Amino acid sequence: MKQFKNIQRSIFITFILAISGMIVTPVYASEFHVTTSQELQTALSTAAENNQSDSIFLAAGIYKGNFRMNTEESDTSITIQAEEGLNAGNVILDGEERDRVLLIDSDDNKLNVFIKYLTIKMGKEVLVRGCIYDQKVMLAFQTAYFLIMKVLLVVAMYIKQK
Repeated sequence: MKQFKNIQRSIFITFILAISGMIVTPVYASEFHVTTSQELQTALSTAAENNQSDSIFLAAGIYKGNFRMNTEESDTSITIQAEEGLNAGNVILDGEERDRVLLIDSDDNKLNVFIKYLTIKMGKEVLVRGCIYDQKVMLAFQTAYFLIMKVLLVVAMYIKQK
């Protein structure tokens, strides 16, 4: 009889542990370390789809292009920053006056975006916002420089709430 109760107790404990494993699912953050414009775009695309809070670290250099992040994630964050030890003068996002430098579209979901130690320059005006355009995104900047040229009305940061 005692052995039967021990088996029952073991089954019960196993059952509780199995259920708790299903209920509590850890959320991991991904880190991307990029050295080229293509790697940056790939990291943004991957971060947009993995439903995790992500950090993208950029090596020293100039990243030319018009970078896009289209995501339906909610209640996550993304940090885009220079690698440790670098400053905003070492890492430059250059839009080459072709389009916005960085477009973040969260499809009306809450997304937190942190931009640290970057220079963002040469965005082309598209409906007056040449640098960063986002939808329902909370943006936070730390030591970020915006150098916008050939824009009639300079708006370095624009937050659109629908």
